[in-house]
Amino acid sequence: MLRHYLESEGAFVLDTGCGAGLMVMALSGRGLKRVDGIGLSKAMFVTAAKKNAYQQLKQMDMKATVPRDSGIYDGVTRVGTITFFHAEPEALYELSRTTRKGGIVCLTVRKKY
Repeated sequence: MLRHYLESEGAFVLDTGCGAGLMVMALSGRGLKRVDGIGLSKAMFVTAAKKNAYQQLKQMDMKATVPRDSGIYDGVTRVGTITFFHAEPEALYELSRTTRKGGIVCLTVRKKY
C-alpha cells in the first residue's frame, strides 16, 4: 500500500515498531531503500539490525517522541503495534509529526482493539 503512494527513487520511510525487520525487507524489495527503523524489543531489534537494511535503527519506547525532525519522512509504517501493550492511539500524533505534508502514514490496527 505504501509503495503505491510513494515514488521509490529517494522516498524516505520510517518503519515504527520494526520488530525483526520484516517490513524493511518488503519495502526494499519494492524499491524503497531509504528506511529508518524504531522498535521496542531488544531481541527483535538485534535481528532487525542484522538485515543491514536500515539507514538508522533505534531501540525506543513506541510511546516516546521520535528523535527526528518534523516532516522528515515521505511515509511512515506501523504494522501490528497499535495495541494495548505497545502504543496507544495517541502515538499517531508522533507519526503524523514526522511525516511531511502530503506524505502517507500506513498502519494496521487489530479489529479487537
